[in-house]
Amino acid sequence: MNTMDKISENLFAKIRGRFPSITLGDETGVVTDDPKMARYFDFDFKNGEEILGKVSITINEESGVVITFNNDFITNESDDVKDDWYNFLKELRVFSKKNMLNFDTRDITKSNLD
Repeated sequence: MNTMDKISENLFAKIRGRFPSITLGDETGVVTDDPKMARYFDFDFKNGEEILGKVSITINEESGVVITFNNDFITNESDDVKDDWYNFLKELRVFSKKNMLNFDTRDITKSNLD
């Protein structure tokens, strides 16, 4: 098993513990049910049963862990929800560093011209 397969499996376990409904895809973008082969993870970020927004996480050796999301989904939420989101991002950053991968977040609503 190569290193990315193990990292992918561990990332799946970390996400699945909080968000049980995850779509996995391999490096070619084909949906898979094998966590070892997954290179992207799509799921709904929830507060209880309320869906706040979609989150997509990709992993590869060049870019590391990249999280894409719409930052507007927490704008009007309580401080507890915001703390939950930022703590989740912090957990993923720590996970990335433990696995010696870069970590990046991308707000899909932000223009490249900003």
